[in-house]
Amino acid sequence: WAFSSTGAIESNMRLNNYSVDRLSEQELVDCSLENHGCSGGLMHLAFDYCIENDGLTCNKDYNYTAKTSICRVGCNATDIDKPKKMEGSNIQDYKFMIPRSVIDIKASLKRGPVSIALDASRFEFRFYSEGVIDIKPTNTSRLNHAVLLTGYAKYENGSYWIIQNSWGEQWGDNGYAKIKIQNGEGVLLCQLYGVYPYN
Repeated sequence: WAFSSTGAIESNMRLNNYSVDRLSEQELVDCSLENHGCSGGLMHLAFDYCIENDGLTCNKDYNYTAKTSICRVGCNATDIDKPKKMEGSNIQDYKFMIPRSVIDIKASLKRGPVSIALDASRFEFRFYSEGVIDIKPTNTSRLNHAVLLTGYAKYENGSYWIIQNSWGEQWGDNGYAKIKIQNGEGVLLCQLYGVYPYN
């Protein structure tokens, strides 16, 4: 959820002509108290944190440790220790995509990448390497992972979403995957929850 959120904000910064350094996922993990740190969170709550706290610091000043720690930018932090916020990361608002609406999801992408949730428990996703993921949901399907929806394209069997995952460039196709677009909840439930910065 933190990587999906920072990815959407970084894209929004680029679209608004701000110079972009990698934003701090760790600040969200430690300081977005409406979320649950390394135990999970929601991207709109991460955006709430950014709105209420004038954006995010950069990763080099508040680097990722993959564990929840004490917030370094709150009222307990001294001015000497407090990292500076990145200009342009202070989003003003956000919008949700309309669930199950392929038309609205495509329209949302015109404003930039969208933070979405999906079911990452399936073998086909966890060990994805190439091609288009096109599988039916099971009765155990549930939203449990956040990614960044970056675009869509056509192929011989229809169209697919292009998503960027947070598991590194060695996962999937250089960190990306293709998921078939279909009406309703979507493959891996990817068309149920999505949110993006809206300035």
